[in-house]
Amino acid sequence: KRKYFIDTLGKLTQIDIEILVNLYKAEKGAHYKPNFDSSDSHMSEFNASLEKLKSYGLLNSQLSGTLQPGINWASITVYTLSEFGIDFSDFCLEIQVQQNIV
Repeated sequence: KRKYFIDTLGKLTQIDIEILVNLYKAEKGAHYKPNFDSSDSHMSEFNASLEKLKSYGLLNSQLSGTLQPGINWASITVYTLSEFGIDFSDFCLEIQVQQNIV
């Protein structure tokens, strides 16, 4: 598990880390729901980060709206920190404390 966490940490971007930190600091069960205008150029990057974190097992996702023809999936999907994501965040904080980064 530690090796996977170290490998994964090296692959994260700043936006990935910001998402994890915000969810880690939030109340248990809090979720991220992208709130971008569909014309916003950052929307694709943000959605890609959420999906990447989900593929690493760090986030869970759930539909929170009704499926309709032509709907933007991002507008009805919410993301929460998984138990594995909490373990990952705890591991990263442990490293920071050991190296006196915090």
